Order: sequence, then structure tokens, then C-alpha cells
Amino acid sequence: DGSTARLPNTDDIISTFGAPPKGASVPLARFSRLYDVLNDLVIEADIEWRHVGERVLAGEHLAATGYNDLVLYDRGYPAFWLFALHRQEQRHFCARMSLDFSREVTDFLAGGKKSDVVLFSPSIEARRQCQLYGLSCEPLPLRLIRVPLKGGETEVLATSLLDEAAYPRAWFKPLYHLRWGVEEGYKREKCRIEIENFSGLSAQVVQQDF
Repeated sequence: DGSTARLPNTDDIISTFGAPPKGASVPLARFSRLYDVLNDLVIEADIEWRHVGERVLAGEHLAATGYNDLVLYDRGYPAFWLFALHRQEQRHFCARMSLDFSREVTDFLAGGKKSDVVLFSPSIEARRQCQLYGLSCEPLPLRLIRVPLKGGETEVLATSLLDEAAYPRAWFKPLYHLRWGVEEGYKREKCRIEIENFSGLSAQVVQQDF
């Protein structure tokens, strides 16, 4: 998961992390971390200029995962190229999809099925991104799972775990809920440990504190 951090407003930090965004009084950095939600451990973390995308950082974190790991993503992460990278690196994932993410998701919702393996084809932009990162543009089979939420809202999860018998649909709602562990981790660090209260005013100190 990713987050942002408020930084001291100094020339050195602005030269490293960029100027304050419009409407803000201080510069912001991008936090990103690979988090073990079962053991409340940060496996890998990074601090970058805020314009570095969360998906790019997530792709870099894959190098710190193992063959049997399953990566959970919220709905800000799904992208064909990121899923293609998981296929290339032989890593599994489960991600919440925006309901208008693609024609494949829209058709799945309209079809009424609770779980189905769907072949995703890359758009022109997705092909460009795959070519940029040296990834295959071949269509990607993903399993879509419909999850009803309280209040009548529908959630759609996409996973590389295609086998319904081995990975029953009922597992996925509580599985995705585990992702809140990383959110709680950020809350503890920002509200209790006050990690944004850096010990110095230089970019180097900010990076060392992080």
C-alpha cells in the first residue's frame, strides 16, 4: 500500500522531493510498502518523490516476495501491465477492481455470475505500458469474484488464483479484508509514533529517519 508524508519545507527537501503541491504549505513524499498482514511486519519500504506512481513502486516490491506469497491490492493499483508483471514473475495476487475498470469487468457484472475466469485483453494504452516495461501483451486470464457488501454495494475482486475448487469463492471476502492491516500500520506510525516529526530538515535526514 502507499501513503503520503508531510515533509519539512526546506530548499534541500524541495530539490529532492519537489515543491509543495497546489494548495499545500509543505512538500509531500510518497510512501510505499510491502506489508505482511499476517505478522504485522514491513517487508520492504520506499520513500520517493510524490509523482512516482504507487503501481511502479508496487512492481519494484515484487522482487522482495516469494513464490508462494499472495499480494493484496486496493482498487488504486489494478493495471494490465502490473498483472502481466505478476505473470512474468510467477507471483499471485488479489486486487479490488473499480467497477468501470474495463469491458471485461462490466460484462462480468452484467452477466450475474458470482465467480468466473475471464480473458483480459490489453487496451492500446496497456500495450504501450507493457512494451515500456518489457512485458508480454498476451491476453491475461483472471478470475473475477463478486462480493456483496453491507448496504447493497457490490465489490469485484480479480485474482490469479483461477481454480475454484482449490480456492473457493467464499474465502475471498475475508482474504481481502486482511489488507486493512497495512492501513492500521500507517495509522500507528503517523498518529502514535509521529514518523512525520523528522529529526532534521535535510533530505538525507528524512531518508535516514524513514
